[in-house]
Amino acid sequence: MIGPNVIQAIINRSGNNWDGFPFLFALCTSASLTIWFGVDVSKGRRAAAQWAVERRGAAVCSSNCEGMDGASVASSRKSQLNDGCGGSVLSSPIP
Repeated sequence: MIGPNVIQAIINRSGNNWDGFPFLFALCTSASLTIWFGVDVSKGRRAAAQWAVERRGAAVCSSNCEGMDGASVASSRKSQLNDGCGGSVLSSPIP
């Protein structure tokens, strides 16, 4: 919310709509550089995959895994996916 307010202040002060674009360019460039060089993509992918396994494990656990902890549910879910059990809807045969 800072960007639009600063750009509007620049436009109000100068009276020219185009004077806000250098600030917008600098803001977008700094955000892009931060994302390109400051974000570990492989770590994010691993964390997202782990989150998805835990999330699916929690959904499975709520129905039929009484007394199991989250790690054992996640590992059992992983083995089910590797064995072909519990696959996606797309992998099931069409009746």
